[in-house]
Amino acid sequence: MKSSREQILSILENLMKMEDIYACMFVSRGMAGIVPNHRLFKKEVIPIWEMLSMTMDEMFSLIEEYEKYGLREIFFDLLEYQVMFFVVPNTNTALVAISPALSNKGLVLMELNKTRKDIINLLK
Repeated sequence: MKSSREQILSILENLMKMEDIYACMFVSRGMAGIVPNHRLFKKEVIPIWEMLSMTMDEMFSLIEEYEKYGLREIFFDLLEYQVMFFVVPNTNTALVAISPALSNKGLVLMELNKTRKDIINLLK
């Protein structure tokens, strides 16, 4: 049987097969967590990835501060991409994904919510 880490990695790798998911990870402060092989990421998001890696601690400070008030998601546009944080309650971790700003947001959000639920169920 696969470990929960291996199962989460498999879930993330499946998510990467979506056309509008350019990168994803399940991480906490300091980028610690589960990240698919970077070769799966679309090359266009490498500059965004580098910006995020430098500011991830600040994002998790924000998440930690507002999670107690019900924060579950953060979305922002950076260059021509959308960065999405789907908080996993009481774990100080989030499913983070990058997609094109002009992506099919409804489909992307539905798939990310499903992925977050799958991860939460694995962590129980």
